[in-house]
Amino acid sequence: MKVLAIVVSYNGMQWYDRCFSSLQASTLPIDVFVVDNASSDNSAAFIKTNFPMIHLIESPVNLGFGHANNKGMRYALDNGYDYVFLLNQDAWLVQTNTIEQLIKGHTNHPKYGIISPMHLYGSGEKVSKGMIMDLVSHNHSTYDLLSDLYFNRVLNEIYLVDYVCAAAWLIPCSVLKTVGGFDPIFFHYGEDDNYMQRLVYHGFSIGICPKVSICHDMEFRGGDYGKENNNWKKSMMVEFADVNKPLIINKIKLKYISKAMQQVLFLRLSHAITNYKVALFIQKNYKSIANSYNKNRTKASNWI
Repeated sequence: MKVLAIVVSYNGMQWYDRCFSSLQASTLPIDVFVVDNASSDNSAAFIKTNFPMIHLIESPVNLGFGHANNKGMRYALDNGYDYVFLLNQDAWLVQTNTIEQLIKGHTNHPKYGIISPMHLYGSGEKVSKGMIMDLVSHNHSTYDLLSDLYFNRVLNEIYLVDYVCAAAWLIPCSVLKTVGGFDPIFFHYGEDDNYMQRLVYHGFSIGICPKVSICHDMEFRGGDYGKENNNWKKSMMVEFADVNKPLIINKIKLKYISKAMQQVLFLRLSHAITNYKVALFIQKNYKSIANSYNKNRTKASNWI
């Protein structure tokens, strides 16, 4: 199997040794493709010096997570790869056979379009809170996994889930030809939600292989990760662009305008302003959302 690991780097010097070394140690030989998003900490120079085998693209501007990954996906399709493995720069493989086991899971269960290992914290001692919250809040099909873990049963090779963070995704290249890459209307955050919506629309499933894992050092990421990840604009874009639902953006816009007018009548001006801002946001993004919605319903390597 030809496998291309894709990593988007951005000022992540503290993680590169663990991330790239774990990929090098894979029991299944893989190639590594890195897109550096205009880092200011000499990331590109460090990678060139310490990991010369990596195929490195240096972007003069920050492309965002999705667009940068799309470049790696395009490279994979152009060069006959069977799978891409998306890995965050702040993550690394725990078991050397992780990618091998993920591919085995897909080989035995080809309906899966995304397969991920378990996500641990950077210490490797606890399951990531983000993964647990995702399993509980996003997923309605994880009862078997949680029950088997609780009762210490023999774990299945793969479990069906509704959502898994894009920190470590194995995607068959055949899926890229049907679903495409990440939608550019999402610069950073929301692109993974949107991709999984499209994956399901085109008849694929999302799975977790619980016998292998990554460490995802997100607890030390810092910054405004939580704030950005829960941004209301991102959430609305994800909802409106969901190809599994009817496209009713105009109805929603009119609803917010109506709410704003009602709140003006009751002198709730701050609430009225908030709802008016939402309506303006919907109006501004209507065309791009509608274009993405219609394009993402077609089977093609869109956006790559």
